[in-house]
Amino acid sequence: MSRVNLDELTRESRNFYERALMKFSGSLFFASVAFMFIGFAAQSGGLANAYNQAADKKYNLVPFAYGTQSEVKDANTSAASGYGFACFVYLLGFILASAMSWFMSPYYGTKRESQMLKTPSDLEGTTPSQQASIPVAAAVGVDASASSQSNASLYDGYPKTS
Repeated sequence: MSRVNLDELTRESRNFYERALMKFSGSLFFASVAFMFIGFAAQSGGLANAYNQAADKKYNLVPFAYGTQSEVKDANTSAASGYGFACFVYLLGFILASAMSWFMSPYYGTKRESQMLKTPSDLEGTTPSQQASIPVAAAVGVDASASSQSNASLYDGYPKTS
């Protein structure tokens, strides 16, 4: 298979190439979403740790949380729990987005998809010379004479172009 210009590909080959390219683009999108989620998880985990340490040392990190030391500790503990749960949810999002990126990738799919992205070429059986060698009616197992007679009735009443 030699590399050809994309405009010279047959319709089926070009559609296959474009579909593989869209799968690759979707895979890159989900990979970037996965990296975004791991960044959010790191931020939430760091904030949860900071609020947890503040609760142990009785510092007031929660804005507008005034009161006794136990109320400040409860506010910091609640903030630490919320950020900890957010970190867990972001880690789940990272795992799901990574899995989507992997499964959507054309390199995980068929060998033909990854080969088509590297060197675009016509798929076998899609060039006009190859298609002419295979009669369509025989390929699908239909009697050619019966199909042409039944298709003629579909055009009754329509103007014929010749």
